[in-house]
Amino acid sequence: MKLFPIEDIIELLQQLNEKQADELEGQHLDFKEWNFKSLKDFVDEVIEMAVCMSNGGGGTVVLGVKDKVIGLDNAIIGVPLDVDVFKLQSTVYDSTDPHLTPNFESFEYHGKRLLLMHVLSVFPYTTTTGGKGFKRIGKDCKPLTGSMRLESDILAGKFDFSVQIVKGKWRDIISPAAIEFLRGELKKQHLPEDVLKLGDEELLKNLECIEGNHINNAGLLIVGSKEAIREHIPHYEWSFRRMKSDTDLISTEDGYNSILTAISRLVELVNIDNPVQTIKEGLFHYEYPVFPIEALREALLNAFSHRDFTRPGPIMVKQFKDRLEISNPGVFIGGVTPKNILHHDPVARNRRLVEILQKTRLVNRSNMGVPRIFKNLLMEGKEPPEYYEDGETIKVIFPASELTTGFRNMIAYLTDKGHDPNVDYLLIIHYLMRHRRMMLQEAQEICYQRPEKVMDEIMTELERIEVVKSIGKGRERFFELTMTAHKMLVEGISYERDKTLDIEAIKIRVLSLLKERPLTNKEISLIGDLTRNQVFKLMSDLRKERQVESKGHGKSAKWYKI
Repeated sequence: MKLFPIEDIIELLQQLNEKQADELEGQHLDFKEWNFKSLKDFVDEVIEMAVCMSNGGGGTVVLGVKDKVIGLDNAIIGVPLDVDVFKLQSTVYDSTDPHLTPNFESFEYHGKRLLLMHVLSVFPYTTTTGGKGFKRIGKDCKPLTGSMRLESDILAGKFDFSVQIVKGKWRDIISPAAIEFLRGELKKQHLPEDVLKLGDEELLKNLECIEGNHINNAGLLIVGSKEAIREHIPHYEWSFRRMKSDTDLISTEDGYNSILTAISRLVELVNIDNPVQTIKEGLFHYEYPVFPIEALREALLNAFSHRDFTRPGPIMVKQFKDRLEISNPGVFIGGVTPKNILHHDPVARNRRLVEILQKTRLVNRSNMGVPRIFKNLLMEGKEPPEYYEDGETIKVIFPASELTTGFRNMIAYLTDKGHDPNVDYLLIIHYLMRHRRMMLQEAQEICYQRPEKVMDEIMTELERIEVVKSIGKGRERFFELTMTAHKMLVEGISYERDKTLDIEAIKIRVLSLLKERPLTNKEISLIGDLTRNQVFKLMSDLRKERQVESKGHGKSAKWYKI
């Protein structure tokens, strides 16, 4: 949550000669005009505002400012001097359930007394003692509906659809084919042999799909039969549509089978018409599908694991010539929005389902799913994904685009400078490939609401390694690609790698390639121009760090990323 100190508020108020206060409001900040005609009505409004802010994650309300006018003389109307802040605090406390205790601060600005009401988010949700509930969403206070309260219960860990028990004997509900498919996925993820050798019951209990003698909804979604899933989770369904246009269909397929087999089938359907571009780099030929498979799998895992199973509607995959759309029933929760989804802390709607997928290593514990989607697209110089929410569904769109050869040159350059290219770097470079310049504020939005200080550090580092250059000073400063970066990216001039790469840079490059496919010792020696002994030392160090493992013997042995 964010509370605004007096100094920050004064800095914002100084903008009121050019802006309305309404333009400065946000999720955690509101301006309220004092009602001089009725103190009681205004106190009631303050109480409701405290409830609204608390349910919306906390924030600050500035009392005594009109929000729809321009000019300090018009906007700053003040608060009566005889208003007792301690009595106001006590009234809010007595009028809320559970009790809220906002902190009030009084200060003078433009010759008028103003009050700040700081509200903490202490409870999953609170109401007035009369039973009225409100929640801050953006700049508005919305009625606290049943679905909003359910969201609060989900965030507080009070409700998890995926942990609910399914009636009936679990052996009558599971699909042997789904169990075998699960075992195959576990083997691909290199789970310990003692886990892979467990019997069906022991394996499902180990993954927490079974509790006692009953399977939970999460387990049903992972290994259940189609018939059992349709009976116990009637809203579950997936649909695929290959589209000729927005209104014309080429082919369709629908299913109710378990999540892992559903994702596998959907990937197969997309790949039927997923053109591959082949790029030669040195001795190797790399294939790059229009829609990268890893990004597609991550997006599908997100759609299935975070969908709202209490809402009707299928997980829908629509494939067009120019884009791929993946949508699922539900809305973002816990403060996640399409504008901050890249860097927001993870929020799980179906915690047990996500925990099971984490145990199978199909889902990362550190909220790396969305960044991985971005990175898989951006590493190839493709357009980043686009996220949308319409109140009923969440949608992610992959624009169809071919690999940009120049971007691969830039990846090599960044790697050789000692950087494992992170998503922020890639977003900035991608934007500057298509636009001449950017301001720091634009960079913040492009990088999904990065704080100004963090963004400044990112741009400073890109400037240090000569990818961007800054022009101007202060708020007028903007950034452009350097001539070297422009030639690599736009003109496609290849970057000649420095033969004296330090060992840490080579490690980063090897690990990056291992994420795509296994490598032999000979291939690793070519990547870093290393001797046999140097390769042995490098890979031994990485194995000690538990980042790689080897399989096979002699020249046929290969290294895999753990």
